[in-house]
Amino acid sequence: MNKVFWVCVAADALLFLVLFIVTLKQPGPSSGGREMSLVFSIFLPVVIIGAAVALYVFSTASLWRTVALVVVAGPGLLLAIIHTRDAYLNYRVALPASGRGYFSSKSLQQMGEAVVRRNLATVQQLGPQFNVNEPENGDMTLLRLAVAEEFSAQDSQTPSEVPVIRALLALGARPAPGLEVATKLKDPEVLRLLLDAGADLNLNVSGSPVAFVWINIMPVANLRLLAEHGLNLNLADQFGTPLILAAAEQGNWDSVIFLLERGADPRRPDRDGRTLSSFVDERLNDQYSSAPKELVQQVRHRIDAMQRTSANGK
Repeated sequence: MNKVFWVCVAADALLFLVLFIVTLKQPGPSSGGREMSLVFSIFLPVVIIGAAVALYVFSTASLWRTVALVVVAGPGLLLAIIHTRDAYLNYRVALPASGRGYFSSKSLQQMGEAVVRRNLATVQQLGPQFNVNEPENGDMTLLRLAVAEEFSAQDSQTPSEVPVIRALLALGARPAPGLEVATKLKDPEVLRLLLDAGADLNLNVSGSPVAFVWINIMPVANLRLLAEHGLNLNLADQFGTPLILAAAEQGNWDSVIFLLERGADPRRPDRDGRTLSSFVDERLNDQYSSAPKELVQQVRHRIDAMQRTSANGK
């Protein structure tokens, strides 16, 4: 029994040591939650195991030694295994938030962490040493990560990713991976940087041009940038829906008005023959529609004015 007891104690000690290291290495700043986890998941069980060891060492009675063995071999070992597994799983889940979890090589992990932390100096220092366009986990690149971080933090006080994005582009990062997310950013500066770097306006995302992906929330400023860089405002998605009709269907009426002002054709139908004009009439005649009546009326008036102008021109 003596050998079994000390083997169990050694196993407990090793597992709790691993648990302690994994808990400390969890990404993110130290918080009360981490301290609480250390106390209840590590320190308290270690005290209990320590008490069981003391009981085994200083007791001569077989009963108490058996109790000590049960503590270290049963609940102690089981608790150590469960907490170690949970801590490791939590670590793996939280790892992407640090920027390291998206990449496998050490250098890219360092760059990923620098991108998330907005550490411009590290990006500029490490960037020239390797291919900044190397994709990981399918299509994740450093630039895509930087743009995604900018979107995640845009409503907070977190510093902007724009300097890091500029640095990555200067290092030769291809702009395409960040274009989709950039179209929905409230600040158009990132989209401007990507377009100026040569991002493809007709980038295909899930079978449709990138302009369609976030048309439901795309700010007009971003749509204006796309137009200024040559976007075909009459293009259609994979289902044959014109951009102006897609914007209306998604409730982005400000973009509908902009597209009309820039000359997008409201008469162009989708595959079912529906046009912007017919869709607007549906919304105006639907008393339960949540569409803003004033904006829909503006669109209706602009379509009518365009039709009158067209008729007079003939």
